[in-house]
Amino acid sequence: MKARKTVTQKHLSHFKDQTSLYGQLFVSLHTRQGNLDLFFQHESTIPPPAMKMTNDDKSALYHCIVESISTAEETVDDLELPPTAYDVVVIDGGALIHTMPPRPSCSTFGDYADTVFLPRLRSELRSSDRVDVIWDRYFPMSIKASTRSKRANEAGGGTRQRVAGNAKMPQGQKHWSQFLADSSNKDELFKFLSTEATKASFPDCKDVYLTSGACVLHIGPGDEMKEQSNHEEADTRIVLHVIAALEKSSSILIRTGDTDVLIIILSQFSRFYSMNPALDIWMAFGSGKNQRMLHINRLHEIIGQARCHALPIFHAISGCDTTNGLKTKGKRMWWNTWNNHTDVTQHFLAVAECPFNALTGEHSTAVEDFICKLYDKTSTTSEVNVLRMNMFCQKSQDVQRIPPTHDALQLHLLRAVYQASIWYTSHQPMLSNVSPCSFGWTESDNKLVPVWTLGSTATQAFKLTVKCGCRKKCTGACSCQKENIVCTPLCKCPCLG
Repeated sequence: MKARKTVTQKHLSHFKDQTSLYGQLFVSLHTRQGNLDLFFQHESTIPPPAMKMTNDDKSALYHCIVESISTAEETVDDLELPPTAYDVVVIDGGALIHTMPPRPSCSTFGDYADTVFLPRLRSELRSSDRVDVIWDRYFPMSIKASTRSKRANEAGGGTRQRVAGNAKMPQGQKHWSQFLADSSNKDELFKFLSTEATKASFPDCKDVYLTSGACVLHIGPGDEMKEQSNHEEADTRIVLHVIAALEKSSSILIRTGDTDVLIIILSQFSRFYSMNPALDIWMAFGSGKNQRMLHINRLHEIIGQARCHALPIFHAISGCDTTNGLKTKGKRMWWNTWNNHTDVTQHFLAVAECPFNALTGEHSTAVEDFICKLYDKTSTTSEVNVLRMNMFCQKSQDVQRIPPTHDALQLHLLRAVYQASIWYTSHQPMLSNVSPCSFGWTESDNKLVPVWTLGSTATQAFKLTVKCGCRKKCTGACSCQKENIVCTPLCKCPCLG
């Protein structure tokens, strides 16, 4: 069996292929007196070489944010200790379930509910008056479908299994992960657990809220959450539950392990504060030994309101679950560039002020200039097409290390605006029904896929790979003559001899 290539080998192979291709293109372009400026306005391949196909360093942004605390706090005495009890605990249900595999004694899903899930809710109620569990939903035409498919493959592929009280549970961490890799399994499991909770008993005067599809199920004496929601992600729906809780409560703990939730909560903090100035929000990020308690009030104060509000679009542009990042440009590099060029913040905020509207005019120009600084901090140009040419000719012939074209970047920004707009409007129960196909995606094989570029590749635009194999002087059958272009040194004919 043929050995699989390592990541380094794949990178080297891609570099050689791209360098060889661009070398041939340059020869053809020079001979045919092509325009070099126009040449770099086209991508060499689709998808663009500069675009990451996976985003595996999302957590790096979490570390950049958390390090803000360490920088601001001068002594150990300055560090705040979290409360021992809260008015409300809001739980990212999907993250919770991944940390609670079935016990060996759990033979059915009913056993799992009775001996694992419900006891956890009762445990949370010992130090709180209200617990909210928010589940993800799974829509067939979703911008997150490709990310979920990738995670399912990493887990060994999802195994479809019926969920019911008397149905057998998958045993062991491996089979549990494979079970959770199937969206239909999770959807059934989440609804089953919510329903089982409504049949259970909880301490008097305590409230439990659990999402179930578009609705919220409730056990306890508190007010119902009657308004339905079309949110797909628990990440955004958590905001609705925080808002509901702040009507009568001030102290809130959010349990999650997702950087997206941290970004959203920080961006919505000023809204929360306007509702209840006495609020005190903490986040238990991660689980087990890796869990860290974050004081959202303090984080918001340290980072600043404007920058916190700009975090969603920054996160989406630099690469999240639904948008591509840029190769060789990790989150920390993006963060450091933002630290050095904070003036771009006001242009990021244009998305917060007008969600689901493309960045245009000075805002688009400023963000493109920011991308140029990301690639070359000494750059004097604010146009990625110019920087592409300068970097390729003077610094690196690896096309993965030069920025994408203006065309590809604008489509990327459209996708980022769409995702960030969902986060910015997470306080609304019913999110906008604007189609992602108006923001850089298209439907293909019943899936949403990115539109990488609206133009053609350099090869197609300049017919640069057209070369003849004529052994004698070219005639009407020559492939170059058929395209009405001159032969180049790459041709086998003697025309240039």
